[in-house]
Amino acid sequence: MLLIEDDDCSAEVMLYILRDRGYEVEAVGDGERALDVARRFRPHLILSDIDLPRRNGFELAAEIQRDPALSQTRLVAITGLPVTDCLDRAFRAGFERLLAKPLAPELLLRVIEELTGFPGRAG
Repeated sequence: MLLIEDDDCSAEVMLYILRDRGYEVEAVGDGERALDVARRFRPHLILSDIDLPRRNGFELAAEIQRDPALSQTRLVAITGLPVTDCLDRAFRAGFERLLAKPLAPELLLRVIEELTGFPGRAG
């Protein structure tokens, strides 16, 4: 799994939750580096903030959708922006889910399990 989050505190919390549940996660803080890491790491799932430096989540999702090597990668958008402002654009960009910050850990884990089929380790 690849986590793309430019807020260090949010990234650390999500990494802790995900790794504690047994998920293998790499994290990057900007959309430009994220694309390089995604191409190298080829994650099954990408959790991406929308409001990123250098390349926003919408642009990043579009690039991922165009890359044949990443065509099977599932995309989940995360945003601190009003969800109603992002929802349609997120789905058009290729995101399957849009989650609002602050994230409830239970919701994050449930969405990951739904999309990957892997529930992680029990609590």
